[in-house]
Amino acid sequence: MLVAHGVPAAFACLGLLPATVGRDGFVSAERFTFESLSLADGLDFVPVAMGLFGLGEILYALEERHRAVRAPAKVTNVWPSRADLRQARGAIGRGSIIGFVLGVLPGGGAVLASLTAYAIEKRRSRTPERFGQGAVEGVAAPETANNAAATSSFIPLLTLGIPANATMAVIFGALLIQGVTPGPQLVTENPELFWGVINSMYLGDVLLLIMSIPLVGMFVRSLLLFDGDPTGFFTRGISGTLLACFIAVALLPAARSVLRRRKPATPRAKEPV
Repeated sequence: MLVAHGVPAAFACLGLLPATVGRDGFVSAERFTFESLSLADGLDFVPVAMGLFGLGEILYALEERHRAVRAPAKVTNVWPSRADLRQARGAIGRGSIIGFVLGVLPGGGAVLASLTAYAIEKRRSRTPERFGQGAVEGVAAPETANNAAATSSFIPLLTLGIPANATMAVIFGALLIQGVTPGPQLVTENPELFWGVINSMYLGDVLLLIMSIPLVGMFVRSLLLFDGDPTGFFTRGISGTLLACFIAVALLPAARSVLRRRKPATPRAKEPV
């Protein structure tokens, strides 16, 4: 009996093993955490799922990449056709709703919304074999859900003071450092901050359209030159210099604030009696 069911039992134990990592619910004893605070609450589902499904695909892609050397394909048109837009409009609508809902919920986020939107589109498709081969729905739904979740995550943060994910928790801490407490009173106490965040989202979308649509062909021809490797932009002289200048400009305000704090205050001259 044990021999017949040995393999399923072994895989069952292997599947239960990740559940034993973390703090025990009865005696609060830490199990298999190796004195790491990151493992005290157990293994998160999203990193495990990404490692389980994504790592195998990455290794397979690397193996296929080194087997055969193929010339980069010539891209002639990067604009979506009317047929592509007509085929993707349902996926865009569903991805927007899924991303919005999962972005508001605690523990959600852009990654979970993208995975959920892709899985739903593949499940409801009549030809699921097209997914992974360039199906436009498999691209439109996750990207739309990603953008929707990243935006809707601000709703519980700004209105209730509850960060929905790790990114919002970092922003929550940054606001507290600046003396701003997110919550129901944020709109009345700091209306310039609240509406500034809202307006920045609109401006960001407009700038994204202005920059991405005309320059998307240039971005694709650049990645083709480096065989899809984005680190190539750091190894070339001109592109590396430009990126270094952009990083320096972005870090300049932070460096100025640090220097101001370290600069000793000049003593005032004594006033004559």
